[in-house]
Amino acid sequence: MNKLLTSLEALIGGVFGAILSFVTPIAPFFWLAIGLVLLDTVTGIIAAQRRKEKINSRGFARVLSKIAVYMSAILACYAVELVLEIGGHVTYIAVGAIAFTELMSVLENTRAVSGANIADVIRNLLPKQNGAESKPKDDDPKEL
Repeated sequence: MNKLLTSLEALIGGVFGAILSFVTPIAPFFWLAIGLVLLDTVTGIIAAQRRKEKINSRGFARVLSKIAVYMSAILACYAVELVLEIGGHVTYIAVGAIAFTELMSVLENTRAVSGANIADVIRNLLPKQNGAESKPKDDDPKEL
């Protein structure tokens, strides 16, 4: 019986070590995602109070699901990188998209509280992807 418990302890220790070695390199990404979700939640609560909206527990449950989904996405991207030996780009792109989404939400909440429209300023600084900044046409009278 003693030998069985010792073997079980070794197995549990090995599994825990393997999980820890897998998660440790991406732990800062987890902390970033969790921090931005919590910051978005705090600014969202302040903005809702400013707009005199009711705050319910359903919104707080959404916070936990966002964190779980973001962490799952980060884990999945990192696993794909390791298996396919891609080299860091998939996880960075996913974390960047998560961070950008949450940051824009924080800035929109800031606008609701202070009136400062920082999100639109940032959107205007980013290059347009819809072709609106393409070359002017030859028959455009403004260009003649």
